[in-house]
Amino acid sequence: MNRLLVNPGTLQAWEIQLKPGTNRIGRSEDNDFTIPHSSVSSSHCEVIVTDDGIFFRDLGSTNGSFVNRARVNESPLPLQNGQHVQLGSVDLIFEAASKPLAVGAPAVTAPPPVRVRISTPVAAMPPVAVMPDGDVPLPPPPTAGLHIAHSQDGGMAAPPVARAAHAHSTVPGEPPMLDVRDAFCKSHPKSPARFFCAKCNHYFCDLCVATRTTSGMPAHFCRHCGNVCAPVRVRITPSKESKLGFFGRMPGAFGYPFQGSGVFMLIGGSVLYVILHMCPIMLLMPSLWMKVWGVMGSMVIGGYLAAFFQSIVHTTATGDKELPSMPSVTNLWEDVLIPMFQFSGVLFACFGPALTLAIMSATSENEGLAGYAYLPLLLLGYVYFPMGYLAVVLLDSIKALNPLLVFQSIRRVPLEYLATLGLLAVVAVLATLGDGMMLYVIGQGLFTSSIKKFFLMIGLFVALVVFGFYLITVSVRVLGLLFVTKREKLGWYEH
Repeated sequence: MNRLLVNPGTLQAWEIQLKPGTNRIGRSEDNDFTIPHSSVSSSHCEVIVTDDGIFFRDLGSTNGSFVNRARVNESPLPLQNGQHVQLGSVDLIFEAASKPLAVGAPAVTAPPPVRVRISTPVAAMPPVAVMPDGDVPLPPPPTAGLHIAHSQDGGMAAPPVARAAHAHSTVPGEPPMLDVRDAFCKSHPKSPARFFCAKCNHYFCDLCVATRTTSGMPAHFCRHCGNVCAPVRVRITPSKESKLGFFGRMPGAFGYPFQGSGVFMLIGGSVLYVILHMCPIMLLMPSLWMKVWGVMGSMVIGGYLAAFFQSIVHTTATGDKELPSMPSVTNLWEDVLIPMFQFSGVLFACFGPALTLAIMSATSENEGLAGYAYLPLLLLGYVYFPMGYLAVVLLDSIKALNPLLVFQSIRRVPLEYLATLGLLAVVAVLATLGDGMMLYVIGQGLFTSSIKKFFLMIGLFVALVVFGFYLITVSVRVLGLLFVTKREKLGWYEH
């Protein structure tokens, strides 16, 4: 049966068995198959199983769908066996239903194992466990350099040829291990190669070969031609970006909003940011309907922007270098209101205690302990908020606000987190000054009799709004980079 392996190679792996016809996949329970992850849209994609093949298409998802790391749009794309599929931040592998061999087709068998008796240790070979009768399986043959000829355009002109280091290192009928550099899987360009098919002249990873036990020994076969694949040992040359740590990537966050079509996302987000600032003004109006619209507007627009910022974190975590597109809304509750409640919950958990003490201090004649504890609690909330927000977004649960998790994560990346807090402090100060200037600009623009001054105030107001939204976008990008560069230290996905 055709199937999709979700989270392959992890303890959380499970599979989706595709039925004939249309298979709709998303976060909502209204789909045929549900993937409960915040980076997956409520209706994310469709996999169509027909007699002519299996086709994949995106349904306008927020964080995008990718096949072999290439983004897929709403046009159906044929799926091939072993291809890597990514829905938001969720990895999947497509496995096509195996077809029976044609009558008369020769069966492919692996060569029988060769056993030798070793009388004296061999320095070039690694130690092996001795069997009861004194025989040991032959270890993998030592490897030698691999020379690959390249054409002028950079393509591979000839199949690789492995040279054995010693005459006795090869086993008749068994492909030797190849020692190569910068070889990647044909179907998964970001996965280092593990096997090479000499007949197809392609490299493959573990997921793209068929493993069968023949004569008691595991063997790996090409899924395309059935040929026995040679094992490969790859030496990867680190890219310049992969060598950069958090501090090396942090300056690039300031240019991140301008990459690709990010300018349009910045303008669209700024428009929503302006409307969000106008909603509290509606609450001051005497009309009840205006108050209702002000509350609803704050919830919907605030939730939509919260979903957009979550998309920035998720796409940064998957290695994207451009701003994601604006979220698509197919389910108001899951796509807008849940992100709004998550963000509001983090805000309340971090700054609610300080706000409560401030209210108590303002309404009480004797400030007492409330007045003295306000600033420490406010500072604690400021320190707690960035890591708490990052954990809630990536782990998709408000339970991630657990102080044990948050403080332990901060302790694991102290210098990087201190730099993040410094940046966020600058952003908070600039945002506060910007909001104050916006109120001044609005007042000056509304009550002036000069047309020139009016348009000048409008232009200044727009510039302040765009700059404020830009700063927030940079801050969220920095949080995503903190996770990308310190994923192993944070250890959020170990269990």
